Amino acid sequence: DIAWWAGVVCDKDGVVLKLLANGTKSDTEEVPAGGFAIAIHSGSGRMTALEKIKVGQIVTVHNVLIDAMRGFGGTAALKDAFITYADAPTAFEIEINVNEKEILTDGTKDVSGNWGSGAGEDNVLLIKNTQCKELPMNVTVKYDLGETKSIESVSMYLYHCANVMIGYPEGKAKISVSTDGTTYTSVGEFDFAAAELATDKFGTVENKFAFDAVDARYIKVEFAAGSNEAILGKTPAGGKIYWEFVSMTEFEVGVVKEDPIAKGDITGDGNIDAFDYQMLKAYVLRSYTEATADQIARMDLNGDESIDAFDYQMLKCVVLGTYQFD
Repeated sequence: DIAWWAGVVCDKDGVVLKLLANGTKSDTEEVPAGGFAIAIHSGSGRMTALEKIKVGQIVTVHNVLIDAMRGFGGTAALKDAFITYADAPTAFEIEINVNEKEILTDGTKDVSGNWGSGAGEDNVLLIKNTQCKELPMNVTVKYDLGETKSIESVSMYLYHCANVMIGYPEGKAKISVSTDGTTYTSVGEFDFAAAELATDKFGTVENKFAFDAVDARYIKVEFAAGSNEAILGKTPAGGKIYWEFVSMTEFEVGVVKEDPIAKGDITGDGNIDAFDYQMLKAYVLRSYTEATADQIARMDLNGDESIDAFDYQMLKCVVLGTYQFD
C-alpha cells in the first residue's frame, strides 16, 4: 500500500547517503551492503520527521522486530518502532582523568628514546583515536587538586614518534579552571611549543602554559590532534589520515608559593619597628589577647614554639639595630 512514498538510504553506520522524494511503488533504489532504507507513505502528513533529515546525518532505528519482518509481517515488526537522527560527529572525543593515571604524576618527564627502545607504555600514556581513518581527535584532560589552591601554570610533557603514528597536537590548548567541578572559567588559549615532527624524529616536548594566578581545584585542558598529511603524505599506512595517537609523560600544575612568614613584622606592614616590639611585649604580658594565628607565627622569633620574653628581647635588639635575622 505504498503507492507514493518518501524515504532515506543509509550506509551500514546509519549515515544518510540519499534523500528520496515522490517515489512510486515501481521505483527501485540501491542500498549499500550492510545499509538500509526507510520509506514512509507520503500521504496523511506522515512526512514530517523525514523532511527534517539531511544527507550526512546519522539515523538510528529502534524497536524493530526483525523476525516479524519475514513474510511481509511489516505491521507487527514496526508496531513499536521509531527512528532518531542527529548530526554526524566532527571529531572523536576522548577524556583523560589525570588522577586515574599514575604514569602522569610519577616524575618521569623527558622520555627521549624511540618507541620500543626507551619509550613505551611503562613511561608514556598513549591517547588513542579509534576513528583515525575518518575523524580527527579532540582531547580533554582533567585534574583534581583535591583542594582549592592558587595556581599560575599548567605543564604537559608530550611525547611524539611519527613512525608509530604518535603525533602532536595542533591549534591551541584551551585551559579552564573551576572551584566546584561544574562551572569552569577560561584562563586562556595557548600555543604549543614547536616539535620536530618527522618520520625519523622522536622525543618529549615540554609545554608550560603560564597565566595570572587564579584560585582553582579542578583544571581542564582541551586540545585537538588532526591530520598527519604534512608528515606522512596523502596515503599513510592503513588509511589512517589522522594521528592515531597523541601521548603524554607528565602533567603538572604550578601552585603559587606562599610568601615566607616575615619574623618580627607583626603588624604586617613590611617594616620591623617599635610598633611590632610594643605589640609583641603586650602579647607576652597578656595585655594584648586578639593576635591572629599569622601574627603569633611572626612573634616566635627564636623558633622554639613559645612566645615569651626571649622573643621580645630579640625583637628589641632588631629594632635598635644591634641584631639581624639570618
